[in-house]
Amino acid sequence: MDPEAPARTHPVHAFTARLHDRLDELSNASHLGMSVEEQGETVVELDRAIARMQGMKLRVLAAADRNDVGEASAATTPGWLAATTVCDRRRARKDVRLATALEGHRHRSGEALVGGSVSAEHAEVIVDAVEALPKDVGVEGREKAELHLLEQAARFSPKELRLLARHLYEVIDSDAAEEHLAKRLEAEERRAARTTFLDAWNDGNGTLRGGSRSRPCPVTCC
Repeated sequence: MDPEAPARTHPVHAFTARLHDRLDELSNASHLGMSVEEQGETVVELDRAIARMQGMKLRVLAAADRNDVGEASAATTPGWLAATTVCDRRRARKDVRLATALEGHRHRSGEALVGGSVSAEHAEVIVDAVEALPKDVGVEGREKAELHLLEQAARFSPKELRLLARHLYEVIDSDAAEEHLAKRLEAEERRAARTTFLDAWNDGNGTLRGGSRSRPCPVTCC
C-alpha cells in the first residue's frame, strides 16, 4: 500500500488495498512444498473465496449504480463498468442487472453468494429462472422458487441448474403450471388455425389438387 495514499476509512475499501498487498506478497511464492491434500484444499478454498469476492463486488456495484457512478463520465453504470474494467459491455449489463437483483428481491441468493455457498454463475441462473416465471406467480411463489434453487445449487452445476429450472413452475405449483401450459397450448393452436389455410386448384387435367400453407400472423392476432 502506498504510504502517501489517503487513508481508506471504509472497511471494504480498506480491505481491497490489503488484499492486493497480500496477493503481491504471495504472487512469487513457490507451491512445490505443498502436499497433494494441501493443494486440493487450497484450490477449493480459493474457489469459495472468489465466489465471496464476486458477491462483495456485486454488492458494491449495486450501491454504485444507485449513486450513478458513471455520471462524471456521462456514462451509464454498465458503460462505466465496461470501460473501467475493460470487459464486454454485454457482461457489464448482466453484472449490473444481477447486482441489483441480489440486493433487492433476490437478496437470499446474494447472501448465499457472499457466504460462499453458491457461485456467481449459480446466482445468475437463479435470478434468471425466478424472473422468468409467469407474471401471475406472486412474491411468495418466487421466494419459494428461489429457496428451492438455492438448495439444488449445492448439488448441481450452473448448467445443470439451468436445465432443472425449466421445470421450476411445476415444482412450486404443479396445478397452476398445468393450467398455464394448457392455456399456452390453446393459444398456440388458435394462432396456428389463424395462420394456416387450404388452397385448392384445378391442374388443367381434370384433377383437383390442394395443399396447406402458412402465412405470417398479423400483429393484431398475436
